[in-house]
Amino acid sequence: MSRIFLSYARDDVDAAIPYFETAASLMDTDWNSPMMLVTCYKSIGDDERMRKAARTGGERAERAIAQDATNGSALASGAICFALLGETERSREWIERALLLDPDNLNMRYNVACSFALAGDTDQTIDTLEPWFEAVNSATRIRHAEADPDLDSIRDNPRFKEMIAAAKKRFGMAEAAE
Repeated sequence: MSRIFLSYARDDVDAAIPYFETAASLMDTDWNSPMMLVTCYKSIGDDERMRKAARTGGERAERAIAQDATNGSALASGAICFALLGETERSREWIERALLLDPDNLNMRYNVACSFALAGDTDQTIDTLEPWFEAVNSATRIRHAEADPDLDSIRDNPRFKEMIAAAKKRFGMAEAAE
């Protein structure tokens, strides 16, 4: 998996796709790899494959929720998939459940923020990311947020830039580009 995320973090989505495709094919219970494929396909403009990966990720997240209705990570992943499939109301319901059930789950919170970003809801995206940036404990995750195409819609937002800069300062990373 480290190769996948290295390619992804270096903004080389094309190189990451075959790895995520392989990972997604290995287990039919893996909702995360199809969700990452959704992001990759969306970023290269392959809408057909993006929708297919979103359907797969959404179906797998539904099965995970059927097994454990409190799985915040599966709820957030499903919400992203549903948002991209145009199922806005369903996506919002899953987001509300995830935040209610597991508000301190940082991975879930990040993915919920991505759902909001993909839906074009800048304020909700920033509000959801704020506690994430305050609690995240990894410079790698900060670099991921900087490169994640799901967050392109807020990249130039002053609040987002401030959160990136503060997190980078906390980790002793180079200052965020102005």
